[in-house]
Amino acid sequence: MALTTPPPETSSAGDSAATQRIEVGAAFHQLIDRPSAPGFPNEFGDAHRTLEGETRDDSWSYSLEAEIRNSLTAEVSAGNIKVDFLECRATICEIRLSASDAHANALNAWSENTGAYPWSRRLQSVGMSMAIVNRETHGLWIFRKAPK
Repeated sequence: MALTTPPPETSSAGDSAATQRIEVGAAFHQLIDRPSAPGFPNEFGDAHRTLEGETRDDSWSYSLEAEIRNSLTAEVSAGNIKVDFLECRATICEIRLSASDAHANALNAWSENTGAYPWSRRLQSVGMSMAIVNRETHGLWIFRKAPK
């Protein structure tokens, strides 16, 4: 089944900034949708909404996405990990991966080793979360562009 992206929406502030909604699926829907409140920030949700509102900076995002995909090549080729979503725009990258119960260790190992990949030096972690849904382990990583 193909996922479709709804047409861009205009921000509530009335400006012309387009928001391209990104579906996060059942595993992370509640985590992302919870709004931040005073004293109870939702860094995941805020970073995800920032990503939705950003335009792509291909000079930064294209090569970074390729490097991240390359770090996953062996596990994806072996059928251990599935890339559900991987996108970088201007300042935010979001990665969502999944693995069957039998391959959850591969997903955990990739997560534990993200700091060893050269691409990780160009990013700061906002955070990561794991969830199990229907006998599959799902992982969500959100990174910000590191300051120069």
